[in-house]
Amino acid sequence: ISGGLTDIGEYIKFEGNRNDYEQGDLVTPSSIVKEGIKKSQTPYQSDLIGVITTTAGFIAGGGDETITYQPNGEPENRVIIALAGRVLVKVSTENGPINIGDPITSSSTPGVGMKATRSGRIIGIALESYNDPNPSHIGKIMVFVNPTWFSGMETSTISEISNNPRFNSV
Repeated sequence: ISGGLTDIGEYIKFEGNRNDYEQGDLVTPSSIVKEGIKKSQTPYQSDLIGVITTTAGFIAGGGDETITYQPNGEPENRVIIALAGRVLVKVSTENGPINIGDPITSSSTPGVGMKATRSGRIIGIALESYNDPNPSHIGKIMVFVNPTWFSGMETSTISEISNNPRFNSV
């Protein structure tokens, strides 16, 4: 498979109205819709599973006979969640400016990410910087989606600790 699209996605059910979801929303499992999703709600939400995408180069689940389609060909009862790859993600500077390489987690704004500075679930790694001085503004940056757990310690911090004589004396 080749082309200009940048991620791998899957059709998935959602909670609420389809128009409430758009490219870049961070999502978590729904407790209302079986095998469905909803927007993230809290900072460092422990059950982050993906990001809504409209740029998937490969989409799994298209053979599901329960998917219904709009006249324009888009599914009306499913959205596409990015499983891996490069995806535009909604972000804010709620937790400070975002630099290339920063881990991205959920913020207090539903569906919006922020820089992770402590341990917890992350959605991926920032491939672009974002530095809006107003933390309530929402922008979009490219993120390499790879949902995982972040230890909260940067590699340089671990190296600094291991080289510090105070921590090496036994």
